[in-house]
Amino acid sequence: MITSTLSMWICRVVVTIFLVHTFHMGPLAVWIGMVADWTIRSFIFLTRFKSNKWFEHKVI
Repeated sequence: MITSTLSMWICRVVVTIFLVHTFHMGPLAVWIGMVADWTIRSFIFLTRFKSNKWFEHKVI
């Protein structure tokens, strides 16, 4: 959840605002921001999946 929230605010919102103000893009900037967010989030999740940290759990 932390990864999803941070990637949304850092990537999706910042990239969208940057594209709107710098290149005067409209709704296309939102789509580009969403794709950038999904791409970065998928790399983060893939890295965690391959590390097998998610598989380790402790039984009390």
